[in-house]
Amino acid sequence: MFTNFPFFPEQASAQAAQVDGLYFFMVAVTAFFSLLIATVLVITAIYHRRRHEDEVGVQIHGSPNDVKASLPVHALPYTWATDAAPFRSAT
Repeated sequence: MFTNFPFFPEQASAQAAQVDGLYFFMVAVTAFFSLLIATVLVITAIYHRRRHEDEVGVQIHGSPNDVKASLPVHALPYTWATDAAPFRSAT
């Protein structure tokens, strides 16, 4: 495939070509979706940019959804700490 490519050693088995093909396929799929996400991000940022100084949204204070949305964020470190406790005491 890429015999002069310095990042890969010589193929030492019959399956090496298939593994290399799988690797290049996974790199191509990853690159495609990374570029797709970056493109959508840039297009969305350009489309939804503020065009005038007076285009500012209304400030909302005291919404009950703020508390509901922040509960998982605050609960995750607690669950990570309690789940890892047996492993810390074993050493």
